[in-house]
Amino acid sequence: MWMIGSSAAIFIGGGWFINRYFTQPLITLTNAARRVAEGWRDTPIPLVGTDEIGDLARSLARLTASLNATIATLEERIQQRTAQLQDALREKETVLVRSQQQRWRERTLIDLSLRLNSAHSEEEIYRSIVDAFVAIRENQDRIGIYVRDTDSRQWLPYITYGYQHNPLLTLTAPPALEQYTANPFYIPDLRQHQFTDLIQAEGSAIVATIAVQGHPQAILVVYRPQPHAFDHADIENLRLAAQLTTYALNRVSIMAEMAELQRARERAEVAVRERSTFLVRLDHDIRQPLNTIIALSELLREALATQTMFAEDIDKIRRAGRHLVNRFNLLLDSAKIEIGSLSLQPEPFIFDALLDNILEEISPLIHQHQHRFDIERPAQVGMIVADLNRLRQIFIYPLRFAATTTMRGVITLRVQRLSGDEIDTLEVIITDTGPSLSSEHLNALLTPFAVPPDTTRQLDEGCGLALSRQLCELMGGTFQAVPRTAGGVRFTIRIPLSTLRNAEEVSPPAYLPQPDLVLITTTQARVLQSALEQFGWQVQSEASLAHVLNRLYRPPAAILMDVPENRDLVVATLQAAGWQDVPIIWLTDNVESTGSTDYAVWPGETEQVIQTVQVVLSRRSRTAMSRTILVIDDEPPTRLMIRRALESDGWVVLEANNGQIGATIWRTNKPQLVIMDMTLPDVDGLVLLREVRADLETPVIVVSERTLRREELELLASIGAVVLQKGRYRRGDLLELVRKLIWERL
Repeated sequence: MWMIGSSAAIFIGGGWFINRYFTQPLITLTNAARRVAEGWRDTPIPLVGTDEIGDLARSLARLTASLNATIATLEERIQQRTAQLQDALREKETVLVRSQQQRWRERTLIDLSLRLNSAHSEEEIYRSIVDAFVAIRENQDRIGIYVRDTDSRQWLPYITYGYQHNPLLTLTAPPALEQYTANPFYIPDLRQHQFTDLIQAEGSAIVATIAVQGHPQAILVVYRPQPHAFDHADIENLRLAAQLTTYALNRVSIMAEMAELQRARERAEVAVRERSTFLVRLDHDIRQPLNTIIALSELLREALATQTMFAEDIDKIRRAGRHLVNRFNLLLDSAKIEIGSLSLQPEPFIFDALLDNILEEISPLIHQHQHRFDIERPAQVGMIVADLNRLRQIFIYPLRFAATTTMRGVITLRVQRLSGDEIDTLEVIITDTGPSLSSEHLNALLTPFAVPPDTTRQLDEGCGLALSRQLCELMGGTFQAVPRTAGGVRFTIRIPLSTLRNAEEVSPPAYLPQPDLVLITTTQARVLQSALEQFGWQVQSEASLAHVLNRLYRPPAAILMDVPENRDLVVATLQAAGWQDVPIIWLTDNVESTGSTDYAVWPGETEQVIQTVQVVLSRRSRTAMSRTILVIDDEPPTRLMIRRALESDGWVVLEANNGQIGATIWRTNKPQLVIMDMTLPDVDGLVLLREVRADLETPVIVVSERTLRREELELLASIGAVVLQKGRYRRGDLLELVRKLIWERL
């Protein structure tokens, strides 16, 4: 029992000892380790004993402390990384928001550009720009368009947004804003800018100047109540918007100017049409009575030629009528050039022949006023393409002015053809030694409808100088008149020349001025030429047959020349030139040789020479029908004048006072030539001409009172009709043209 009791006591004591010093510490360490493992890192680790269990407890405590330090470090790093990620996320969100805002602003600017392109007024443009900034505004943005007040020269609100109770910037903006060179001008803090109208202003603003054609017209202002509230993107958006507004305003301004120009053009076209109508009416109302006066004076002159007392008075009437017609033609042509209704009719011709004709016309005036006439001209200028009649006017008026406004002076004419890289230029210089004229006088003379100041020269003949200048400029040339230091006036005329090479589209004319007769004589050539021309023939006097062949490009109707030693050589020369059909009238002082119709006595009676020429020229048309001409005109004085002129030249004349009768006579009698007016009471002259010419190829001369349009002239030229202007041709011009057309047909 004792043994059993002792064993039990020992066993119990050992158990208590083991539990006290081994089991309980281990349980405590195990629980602490479990709590640490469960995340309770702050659980204290009991340090029990100094034996192995104590060592275990201390190791566990060190492990727990190390683990806690590691975990704390990791948590700190995690917190730092999380903060970095959050910062990056916020930054990206900010960039995304800004990018979205920028895209929205760009889209708004694109929409603004489209709206501005369709805007038609300043108010619509300004309203569009304000609405665009309202769409992208921030909460406290205030937007305004300011325009200049012309009276106070300040900027006044025009269209605004975001202002209430007349706060900042609803007052007049200072003019100083437009003085800043930067556009737009950014004011980060208004307190630092002491403007008179912006006292005690706070916040920031962007101001952009909007200019129209370089002049400031409006300012665009965006305001925020906070200082430094705008960034670079805001400033750039405002700059682009201001530029778009500037472009739109300039476009609207240009469109308004174009609309005004269009209205002005329409008004000008109406004025031109009204002026053209007035000119046509004036042409008819004045020219018709004048033509009647001239026609009747021509008839009375022929009828009363033997009664000197009446003949002189009738001749005065005729000269006065022609003078009025010439003056009227000058004024009418100048007016037509001003309104652009006068067109040129270019045709190929030899300039030298035109110059000879001008010199022949001006020579009597030169002799009458006792001038010395010096001429410098090349051997040959050659063939050119131009409006022959208008070119003649350009040269004849300054020559006539120089010849008639002075006495006993020296007139110099210098002609030369200047060669150029692409085109030649015809230069004509005319000088005189009369009294000098001031630049004021000359400018007045060269200005249509201007009245020159009084001067010692008689300037009546200067009325054609303005037309010469206008025609010269119409041909692309220059016409200058300057006073000479030594006295007198110097005219310089330069006209670009068109040749057949660079004017291939110009068709040959139906009528080119050429002499009817060529006179080659050394005895009183001027006297005989004058007598032949008074009868109505165009005569050109030459020194030799070689000169004739060089200067004329078409054969004349006849040649009058002194009997040479070798007539066979003359005939052979004409045959070699292709002129074998040209009749020759030999001039001789041997009366016995006149038995032949090919001879005429000269020097002698001019009537005998004229009679010989008539006989020779009439050989080509021996039948009465070949001498028949039809005149279709509703004006009896015109028909009478034409009939008398034709009958005096040996023609049989048929008359018709309207288109229907004229067409009937035309088809029935088949005349050799028809002279007709374009304005008939019952039919359009062009319609009649086309209908009859479809069956008959009769040569036609159109005598028109009105100025024909370019398309009418082209149509007449295409069917071979020749145009004469009523009141602008003489009896000799008509007879010359009649002979040419009929002889060409034969």
